[in-house]
Amino acid sequence: MIQNFTVDQSKTFNSLLLLAVEPKTAFGDQYRQEVTKEGTPKWTAQIAAEFTAFGRSQRELINVGLVSDKNPARTSRPARRWR
Repeated sequence: MIQNFTVDQSKTFNSLLLLAVEPKTAFGDQYRQEVTKEGTPKWTAQIAAEFTAFGRSQRELINVGLVSDKNPARTSRPARRWR
């Protein structure tokens, strides 16, 4: 299963809806936020995605990993729809 990949958003998705952004917890410690080697906090965004597959509209919930010093949800409003 592919873990990391780049997506051309405009060619892949019909629409995206940001549902939530939460701290990514460290393995084995649900109270500690995971960080990069440089010490930058990691976050997980839950996104509702709509795309076309085999000529039909499909919807999936996807999790996207983010790296940011501040909570990315503070700069993006939840339930914002992108087209």
